[in-house]
Amino acid sequence: MGKKSLVIVVILVWWYFWLALSEFSLTGLFPPSDYAKLLYLVFFFFLTSFAVLFNSKKIYRYFSIDAETFLKKEVLNKESLFFKFQIFLLFPLFVFFCIRGLYLLLYVYEINFYRSEVYGLNTGSSALFFNSHVISSIYELLAGPLLLLGLFLGFSFYIYLKRSRVLAISYILIVMDSVMSAGRFGYHYILYSLILIVLYQMFIKKKVLSWKSLLLGAFVFLSIFLLSVSVSIKRNKSTSPISGFMERFVIDYHTNSFTIFSQELDNPESGIHKYTYGRSTFSGLEKYAAVILRSFNYKVNSQSDVIGGELMVNRVVGWNQKWEGKYYNAFGSMFYSMYRDGGVLFVILYGILFGCCLSYFSNGLVSKNPFHLSILSALSFIGIYGIFQPVTTGPILPSIFLIILFYKLNLQKISNFIRNTVFNV
Repeated sequence: MGKKSLVIVVILVWWYFWLALSEFSLTGLFPPSDYAKLLYLVFFFFLTSFAVLFNSKKIYRYFSIDAETFLKKEVLNKESLFFKFQIFLLFPLFVFFCIRGLYLLLYVYEINFYRSEVYGLNTGSSALFFNSHVISSIYELLAGPLLLLGLFLGFSFYIYLKRSRVLAISYILIVMDSVMSAGRFGYHYILYSLILIVLYQMFIKKKVLSWKSLLLGAFVFLSIFLLSVSVSIKRNKSTSPISGFMERFVIDYHTNSFTIFSQELDNPESGIHKYTYGRSTFSGLEKYAAVILRSFNYKVNSQSDVIGGELMVNRVVGWNQKWEGKYYNAFGSMFYSMYRDGGVLFVILYGILFGCCLSYFSNGLVSKNPFHLSILSALSFIGIYGIFQPVTTGPILPSIFLIILFYKLNLQKISNFIRNTVFNV
């Protein structure tokens, strides 16, 4: 596969490294069972095998990559429209809620209590959104997908057009979202996005980065990293700044999903054994249908909400140095949702599907097709952040759907129609 294997290699190295580290139980976490490890190996075996097979000429000729080309002028127009959408609509809204979040964080709540308040875990409603279920629901359904959409489109615009403004605004919006929610993952998204760009420049373009670029990149990387670290330490004041950070946020956070997945497999009462045949993995899209059906008084629960409830339960996943139980929750990894869909069979099917998709859209690394680059960056995020949680239950699948709409719809005609209609009225 050559250059096209970059993202696949990154995902494989990422998972195998942390899986191997989990075996040593460096921080007292229980190592995963042999059955759990076998499932990981089976999934990545089928992912790799079908990625290579799908890339062969005999199969690949049936999927013409050249049929999906875009004129540079068309992409320029799309980039300009999306940048205006970010500046004139998203930016003011995020600034408003970020300022409100900072006020609540500085003068009303402690950081740990504030984070629970933002998600309505304390009173059932969010003070950030004026205790309005409507506002918080709209934000939850739209903000996440739009933030990720900007990140993935920004990556493709940077590679294809050499324009970084959409990516830069996306970074700013993600930082504001992280501030208002006292979260960390937003900073991780920025760091990984920067790493992905550097890897592309080094291994695809074979470009030697200048000292100016390296220093600027290092400054941005370290700034975001230190910001993420400071948030982590503030949210966990009981841990010592250095050793506690390394144990909890470097090792535990990257390996405890292996333990939790293993425990759920061994527990016959776990929800992981209640097969949903696709609804769990694709629940990031299903929840929009559930919202619509609930508006017509149908009592429908999205599997993303069900999975969230199952994984929010604190459980003992190991022992600390004082032989006290180490409690974690929410770290189910994407294997939790995949296995929940239909056991080993669905783990294999998703490995095949993910491998074929990665192989197909990895051609964008060579062709610079902006549509394929956007989808590929989204798939890489699934591969990387799937180690922390069932990532497809969140906003990433809606963002992929928006990418497809963005590139397949004639946005210029739609924009002109709206402008002419409003003007005529």
